[in-house]
Amino acid sequence: MVNYTLWSNLRALSQTKKKGQKIGKLRFKSATRYRTLNYNQSGFKIDREQSRITFSKIGTIPFTVAIDRTRER
Repeated sequence: MVNYTLWSNLRALSQTKKKGQKIGKLRFKSATRYRTLNYNQSGFKIDREQSRITFSKIGTIPFTVAIDRTRER
């Protein structure tokens, strides 16, 4: 999914540039700044008690839950 997203973004930037609009330079983002994971809607299992997600063909990774305090009102 990340590969698909990357190529879709590059295609959109290319079309924008062809239309004559200015686009900035692409910049590298280190692994510590990349906090998003795109995955299909199936092929994973969430274990909330152990705070782990198991992905088929990838493995198990730990996660933390971010609480949205604005919705508590």
